[in-house]
Amino acid sequence: MDYKRTKEYLPRVHRTRQMDEDLRESYRTLEKRLFHEGRIVTPSFIAENNMLPFFQAIGLEPFLTLNEPICPRFVVEFYHSLEVKRNEEDTPYIEFKLGQFTFKLTPSRILQTPHDLETFYSNEWSLNSLDNHPNSKFVGPKHDLVKKAITVPRTTRAQLLRDPNTLYVDDIRPDLKGWELFFKENFFCSIDKRNKVKACTAYMLYYLTIGRKFNFTSMIIYRMEEVIKKRKGPMPFAMLLTRLFNHILETNPQAIDRPARYTFHECVMDPLDISRNPSKEKGKNVISSPVISSSSSSSDDNEGPSFLEFYDELSDSEDLTKAQQEKRGMFKCLNRYVGTLTKYLEKQK
Repeated sequence: MDYKRTKEYLPRVHRTRQMDEDLRESYRTLEKRLFHEGRIVTPSFIAENNMLPFFQAIGLEPFLTLNEPICPRFVVEFYHSLEVKRNEEDTPYIEFKLGQFTFKLTPSRILQTPHDLETFYSNEWSLNSLDNHPNSKFVGPKHDLVKKAITVPRTTRAQLLRDPNTLYVDDIRPDLKGWELFFKENFFCSIDKRNKVKACTAYMLYYLTIGRKFNFTSMIIYRMEEVIKKRKGPMPFAMLLTRLFNHILETNPQAIDRPARYTFHECVMDPLDISRNPSKEKGKNVISSPVISSSSSSSDDNEGPSFLEFYDELSDSEDLTKAQQEKRGMFKCLNRYVGTLTKYLEKQK
């Protein structure tokens, strides 16, 4: 939850004098969300996971190597006025305002990432969600081909009981787990600790492995659109928006009213470095074998699904009944209890 550190430099636009009360409240609501800067990816992490040649091959190196300070005032103004629109060809673009100026563009002009290619965006887990998704426009491979290329075989009974088209982190090839973590942190800007893999992340991993370009620009726009529609969670892509702000300074400096308000701050979120073990999430083991195993039931045939899997299933749903909410709370407490018990037993050894 280190994104909460961004409160240190959060601009208080809603405190501006002579502001309409409805406008003031809209700024106040937005500012409460804070920022997700995107994590600076260290050279050691990139080298350890052999990322650079694959990202260079499909034009994603600029996104991989982003390292920019944050311009908080611009981030707030951008998301406060952001609209995602479509042209005659149904291609998305962003429109936002700075004072009296309106800007219409696509991030490809700033980031120089691929565009006018295949798109496969979905915020859902199941690979099936890409089949008829309105933001998924591609003639891509079959799901089985993707799974074969980026995953390892499932072996335990708990793994075999899973939905075959919903991938978990422990399904992903070891050499690709760092890539998956990168997209989770810097594209989806995740703040949770779920151990599932987004459907479109699976396809991004596949396209990277085969060196095939895809429309990353439109996928960034779809992600922005989803964030502003949900009206919750931190404002993402703060480092990327610094690139956009610098572009405006170069091409339309007159749009920056009172430049002194647009100060820069160094990133406060932790970088993505070699200390991050891609096979584990902090505080929760991502493998799905039972948390406590018995010496008398060590074979796969005797394994049952971990209670963590049931907790994850409930966590993925935003529309839970009261009974399901109570069950989720029970599993969460049980998870904490097992973690505390495990630490105690380890100290007794």
